[in-house]
Amino acid sequence: MYFEPKLERSNPGYDWVINEIPKLKPFYFLKLNHGFWERLVQIKNLGYELTAIDSLDSNEITEIERKINVEGIGFFSEGFLGELLNLFKTYQSHSHSLIFVSSLQPWPLSDRVEGTPLQSSSQCLKLISEYVPANLIEESSRKGFSGYEFKKAIIDNDLLLFFEVINSRKVIVLCNQRNREIFDHLAIKNITFLLADERQARLKRHELFDELIEEVAQSGGEPPIVVSMVGGALATWLGFKLNEHQTNCQYIDVGAAFYAFVEGDAGKRGVDESLRIAII
Repeated sequence: MYFEPKLERSNPGYDWVINEIPKLKPFYFLKLNHGFWERLVQIKNLGYELTAIDSLDSNEITEIERKINVEGIGFFSEGFLGELLNLFKTYQSHSHSLIFVSSLQPWPLSDRVEGTPLQSSSQCLKLISEYVPANLIEESSRKGFSGYEFKKAIIDNDLLLFFEVINSRKVIVLCNQRNREIFDHLAIKNITFLLADERQARLKRHELFDELIEEVAQSGGEPPIVVSMVGGALATWLGFKLNEHQTNCQYIDVGAAFYAFVEGDAGKRGVDESLRIAII
């Protein structure tokens, strides 16, 4: 007997990441789920052109941020949105693999459970088609990526595979003080944390990028694994910048999945402790 909605145990995008890591070749896996695209739809519905946002004065930007409920997170900080949209438009493929998943679902079956996206799907998809290069859309779709690979791995109890495959490698974690918690409980042999303040990260994105480039350069030899937990559009911005520089790393955007192991957000510490014990 099955209860609806039924969730199949299939995660081809996650399988791709797990299979690519041991090949020791640079790649960049990044994604943007529904929230980003919905905010862009809201901005356009307010009568603003996305390409003109950077020319608005601070009072206008503050008012837009209030109306779309992104106050205090730096959604427009120092031209951030304009930079990101330009990275989409000017993207060029290189020798290293870049997988960019532009998705409208934050987790499996969210459209049926909570009605995600809350803004018009057709408007969101239209924006994706306007800004994201067609070859990136086609590539992620062909490989079966969903945009919620790591959340699905947690649901399927497959997350241990990821920690096993990165355990012997140099790992650089981009995170904040809260969501680093799972890595504080794991026995990763060679790990470096680059901490970014949740509300200042976009504003200080160039400093964070320079710090990451320097850390990668100091790793030497095989490409280090960069686990990005800095969230949403900033993680995407970093991934496209790494691609521009053809940086020697394996960049993996896990999104908000690991908040499941943050006490007070979701899950319990006993879960990440069991993972730690399994890896040791």
